[in-house]
Amino acid sequence: MRIHSLWIVTLMLLVAQNTWAQKPTFSNQSSQPDSQTEESGLAYVASGDWRVEREPAQPTAMQGNPYYNPGYQPASMPMNIAAYPPGYMPMGQMPGMAPYGVAPVGYQQQLMPPVNMQGNMNGPVMPAGYSAGYSSGGEPESYCADCNDSGCGSCRGLFGGGAFCGFGRGIGQPWDMSEYGGKCAPRWFDIGAEATYFTLETDSESQVLSSLGVTGSNVALRTGDTSYDHAAGMRFTANMVFWAGSNLEFSYIGMNNFAGLADASATAGANGLYSPMSNFGTNPAGGYTETDQSSYHSIAESNRFDSFELNIKRGFTTPGCWWQGSYWGGLRYFGMEDDSRYFTRNDSGDSMSYLNETRSDLYGVQIGGDLSLILTQRLSWTGYSEIGVYGATNKQNTAISLTGGSNAVVNETIQQKRGSMLVEAGTFGNFRINSRASVKIGYQALYVNGVALAIDGYNFDTNAGGLPAALAGRSPFMDDNGAALYHGATAGFEMVW
Repeated sequence: MRIHSLWIVTLMLLVAQNTWAQKPTFSNQSSQPDSQTEESGLAYVASGDWRVEREPAQPTAMQGNPYYNPGYQPASMPMNIAAYPPGYMPMGQMPGMAPYGVAPVGYQQQLMPPVNMQGNMNGPVMPAGYSAGYSSGGEPESYCADCNDSGCGSCRGLFGGGAFCGFGRGIGQPWDMSEYGGKCAPRWFDIGAEATYFTLETDSESQVLSSLGVTGSNVALRTGDTSYDHAAGMRFTANMVFWAGSNLEFSYIGMNNFAGLADASATAGANGLYSPMSNFGTNPAGGYTETDQSSYHSIAESNRFDSFELNIKRGFTTPGCWWQGSYWGGLRYFGMEDDSRYFTRNDSGDSMSYLNETRSDLYGVQIGGDLSLILTQRLSWTGYSEIGVYGATNKQNTAISLTGGSNAVVNETIQQKRGSMLVEAGTFGNFRINSRASVKIGYQALYVNGVALAIDGYNFDTNAGGLPAALAGRSPFMDDNGAALYHGATAGFEMVW
C-alpha cells in the first residue's frame, strides 16, 4: 500500500513539473518549451540590450532540405546559339527572356509588372526602399528597411504605415516582438503587483447628530458631513498552469485604510450643541450634562478591507489574434472593518464617547471574464468584470464611555447573518517592456452590499433617568443592509520567468 501511494505521488509530481515547464510564455520562441534559461526581465532592461537594433534573419537557400549540400554547384550546359536555326527557341525558355549564353547588345529583359498590396497586377510601382512584408499574424504590412529611433516616412507614429508599424517598426527593431509571439502571444504572467489609490463611498442615510439650541431645527452636524480621503493599498496576483489551456490564479487586494472626520463648535450653555441622545434637549428637558449644552461635537469614521480569491481561468483567442480573453470561476473571501465614533464635550469637562465597531465576513463563489484588444505587438487594452454571491456574518460591538457627571462604560454586542453580493470591474492598458515584463495602468471599482456600516448602527433610544441608567435594558441595534463602493486608479508590473 505504501509503495503504491508513493508511486502515485511521484507520478503526480512529474506531471505537475512537465505542465509547469510548458507554460505559454513565448519568452524564447525556439526549440525550448520554457524560459527558465533566459535572463531576468530586470537584468535585460538594465543591460541596455533592448536598445540595440536586431538584424532580421536571412533565410538560407533550400533551408530545411536534409539533402542540401552548401558546397554543391550545378554543372552548366554550354550553349552555342549559332548552332540553332533561325527562330529556334531552346526547350524551357519563355518568350521575352534572354537566350542561354551572353545576352545580345541592347537586349532588355521583359519584367512582370509590380504587384500592389491588394494583388492588382497593374498597381503602381512602390517607392524606393519599400519591400513587402507580413506581420506576425499574417496580415500584410508596410516595412521600411531603414527605420530607426526617429522613424522614416510611413513608419513614424503609433499606427503609421501598417497594422503594427508603430511600436513594431517606428521606434527601432528591438521593439519588434514577433519572435516572442507578436500580437498572438498570450497575456501570461507569473506574478503581478500593483499599487492602488482608492476612495470609498457608502450609502449611509444622513442623520442629524448636533443642533444649535434645542429641538434640532438648527442643524450643526450630520453623519453625511464626513468624506473619506483617498487611501493607498496594493494588489498581488500569482498564476500557475493548472490544466492544458487553463491556469490557477490567486489574487489579493487590500491594505487600504480610509478615514473621515467632521466636527462642530459652539458656546457652551443654553445656546450650545444638543445631541439626539436627549432628542436635542427635549427629553429630558435641557438634556444630559455629558451630551448637551456642549461646546464641541465630532464624528469620525474609518474603514479597511481585505479580499482573497482563488480562480480557475481558461483563455481563448479570436481568429487574427485581434482579441484575447478568458473566463473563470472560483472562491472568494471579503472582510471589512468599519468604525465610527461620536464624541460630545462641554466646557466643564463632561463628555460622552459613543464607539461602534463593525466586522463583516463574506464567503462565496464568483464567476468572471475579461476581453483584451491587441492594439500593437506590445500594447493592449483590457476590460474585466466578476460577480459573486456570498453568505455574510455581520457583527457590531458598541462601547459608550461617560465622564464628568457620571463615570461609566456601557457595552453592547449584536451579530446577524444574511446573503450579500460583490461585484468587481475594471479596465487597464498593458504595455510589454520586453518578453518578461509589462507595465499595467488602469482604473478599478469594487462594490459590496449586505454589510454592516458603523455609522448606521447608532441607537439613541433612552429610558427615564440620567445617564448611564437611561441606557440600561435597551435592545442592541445594528443595520446590516449597508453598501460600500471602493474605486480608483491602479498601476504596477507583471513579470514572467
